[in-house]
Amino acid sequence: MEHYRGLRRFSAILRWALLAMMVAMPASAQTGGELGVGLTPAHFPHQSGDDVAAMYQAAAHIGGFAVLNFSWNDTSLGRVSEQMLQLAEQYHVQPIVQLDILQPGGYALAPPSGAGTGQRFDKAFIDAYSSTVRQLAEQQPLYLAIATDINRLLAQGTDRLAEFARVYKDIYRTAKQISPHSKIFVTFNYDIFRNAAAEHGVRLSALRQLVDLFRPDLDVLAMSSVPSDRLGDPRALPAGYYEGIDELRAGEPLFLQVGWPSEKGGEAGQVAFIERLPALLGSLHPGLITWPILHDISVGPSLVASLGLYTSAGRAKPAVEAFRALRPQNSTVAAAAPASATATIEAQRRQPSDKFAIYANTLAGTNPVLLESDPVREINHARVSPDGTRFVFTRYNRRNRNGEALEVTSYLQTEIVICRIDGSGCQVVVPARAGIVAANANWTPDGKRLLFVTNDRPSHQPGISSLDLASYVVTAVPSPDSLELADPHAEAGLVVAAAKEQRGARLSRIYMVNTSTGATRPISNPAIANLREMDPPLGDHDPKLSPNGRQVALMRHLDTDDWAIVVVNLATGAEHNLSGPHPVDAVPEWSGDGQTLIFWHVERSDLRQSGLYTMRPDGSDRRRIALPHGYFYSMPAFFPGQGSRPDARIIYSAKADPNL
Repeated sequence: MEHYRGLRRFSAILRWALLAMMVAMPASAQTGGELGVGLTPAHFPHQSGDDVAAMYQAAAHIGGFAVLNFSWNDTSLGRVSEQMLQLAEQYHVQPIVQLDILQPGGYALAPPSGAGTGQRFDKAFIDAYSSTVRQLAEQQPLYLAIATDINRLLAQGTDRLAEFARVYKDIYRTAKQISPHSKIFVTFNYDIFRNAAAEHGVRLSALRQLVDLFRPDLDVLAMSSVPSDRLGDPRALPAGYYEGIDELRAGEPLFLQVGWPSEKGGEAGQVAFIERLPALLGSLHPGLITWPILHDISVGPSLVASLGLYTSAGRAKPAVEAFRALRPQNSTVAAAAPASATATIEAQRRQPSDKFAIYANTLAGTNPVLLESDPVREINHARVSPDGTRFVFTRYNRRNRNGEALEVTSYLQTEIVICRIDGSGCQVVVPARAGIVAANANWTPDGKRLLFVTNDRPSHQPGISSLDLASYVVTAVPSPDSLELADPHAEAGLVVAAAKEQRGARLSRIYMVNTSTGATRPISNPAIANLREMDPPLGDHDPKLSPNGRQVALMRHLDTDDWAIVVVNLATGAEHNLSGPHPVDAVPEWSGDGQTLIFWHVERSDLRQSGLYTMRPDGSDRRRIALPHGYFYSMPAFFPGQGSRPDARIIYSAKADPNL
């Protein structure tokens, strides 16, 4: 209570400061010194479809992050936000969704019709606000700002901001329940804080309690700044202008949105501001810097309208390349978030009632151990490290209308997780990011790296990247521009992968890959009777080298729902189909002694006989592994070095299904 009363002494100070500078701006987002921009199309509000496509392409050219700003009173908010998020994925930019709940250029709330007047935070207001935030959270954005420049409320006093903060905390929890992995936050206007502190002779740290109102429910500290309202020349800004933000921080990731209108000093003034940014930041190191708008707009206040990096007609201003030059040298265009130097540790979850799980037990079906589980997100492609101490798996995050994240729904926003072999100490080593695939990881034989599938590459096309487990640095494996590589596997000094051509019938084959040069050589030759476009493509997938490197086992997509297991002799090229007619045999894996293949099988005539099976590499001695009914089992693999005796351990995924 004393803390709340202490805020009131700032009320008169900040009310005057706010009333003197009401410029409404969007907010910001993510990590590692990256760049982004607020999306506005050319020729707004009369933009064409081509203008929208060019907008996303320009955002990707600048830095790979796109701020999607929505007004709360926009009646088409739900439909438009969903479409814009889908386009962000299509153009491989990381979206940051933000909701502006204030009137443009002012401090009054601007709720939609039927949500009250905005004068009081009453039930009508809270219900409408919560409903809108739920709608946005259901789209599973990784970054969601549910109010922008919210410290403009201080023009009505600190009590007003404190009252809103209490509403925010409740809605924060609602959003987290719907989308646990979203980073939820509000944004603040830094110039408001700085001008008020300077005007009344107090340090910025004295105003930190205004930000503390929102903590600990503030996943990001996001600040916006357009200092041109007080100064007409960016060269007049003092060095270290933004260093004061550190006095408001409490350990959260820091995102900073900055801009300068060409209305002040012309286009050269924008460039001068950008060139001064390193000096203005001083010792401050934001995770992401965004520019407020991409294109000038022909409506609204003139200063805001001229903030674009492009003119409203689509011409690039000199500021485009000046701002883009700030991007870190090791950044790739549209790379959503470079691998950090650490992995994110998460709590262990092993709930037998969860729908999705990873288990380990013996080949004989004894001694089952639940390693990891999730109630709504599928987890699969589990593989044990060469030394047997850890396992890696893929987790899916794009949810369908039933609230479940399935492999068949989308590979976008996948993530790679490593746990100790008992399921503890799980670390997200490649985090989920909107529009990005990170999946199907396999260990290198020395256990020091992971090879995995991702589109987070300079070409934006699916390919193979390598994660160094000592530094967590991700390096793209070179590949021909004509091929999309997937499903890498390394063994005996060799690397194989599935690949399809980007043009033509898109038949998938298995290739030998030189990870140093990117050279590829086809090693399988699938003969498909009725070749046509399908998803996944017809042809060969998920290759696995035998322990001695002499054979490759793969699964061949023959027709709709027909999948066969084929073994290829690398010396002769001879192929041996181990499955019968109209089979559903998938994802074969070798035992450490090379004597047995394990795979999952669907029995069309009796679904209860579906499950995990083994057979010899010549197709003989086919057996079903004894596992409990009531689950769909998939993605099995042997523990390395344990051979194929009945007591050898296996790891696999299980999905609860009462029909089985």
